[in-house]
Amino acid sequence: VVVAVAFGIAMLDAFGAGYDRMVLLDATGGTNKYGYQLYSLVVVDDFREGVPVAFMLTSSQAAKEVK
Repeated sequence: VVVAVAFGIAMLDAFGAGYDRMVLLDATGGTNKYGYQLYSLVVVDDFREGVPVAFMLTSSQAAKEVK
C-alpha cells in the first residue's frame, strides 16, 4: 500500500529535483504485530527541514517491491 496526497506530490515536485536537493527513504520495522515495514519518502525543503511526501506499508523488504 502506497499513500501520497496532493500536498506530498506538490512538495516532491518543488523540492525533489535539483543539484542541491535531497530525497530520503526511511524504513522502520516492528511497528505492528504483522511484521510489515513502514517506508517514508522525505524531501528536504528550503529551511533544511524534512517533509514527508509519501508512505508505503509492505510485508516485504525485497528490492522489487520497494522500487
